[in-house]
Amino acid sequence: QAMSQVVKYSEDYEQLLNNFEAAPEATIVYGSLNEIQAGTAIAVYVSAPYTTGKNVYFVVETTATNSQKVLKSRSHVVWTESNPPENAFTPPVPTTEAPSTTTQDNN
Repeated sequence: QAMSQVVKYSEDYEQLLNNFEAAPEATIVYGSLNEIQAGTAIAVYVSAPYTTGKNVYFVVETTATNSQKVLKSRSHVVWTESNPPENAFTPPVPTTEAPSTTTQDNN
């Protein structure tokens, strides 16, 4: 089973939820999101422009394919510039029905 990922961002959370395809991709500054085998651990650093005092919302979309079907899942990450909440991260579970609502808050 192969897996690929894309990271998109916006200061407008509704854009990411409702119009994910139109959101810009974050720049990968370390690591790679090239297709890998499912279950392989990866780490990447991404860069995106932001406005001072505003949050930036990231969504990681994972696409896994096997001989029968394509599974897509989305993991939501919130970057806050000041007073970030405690981390609350749960790995996404692949689904064909709806995006996941996984969140992680980083500063």
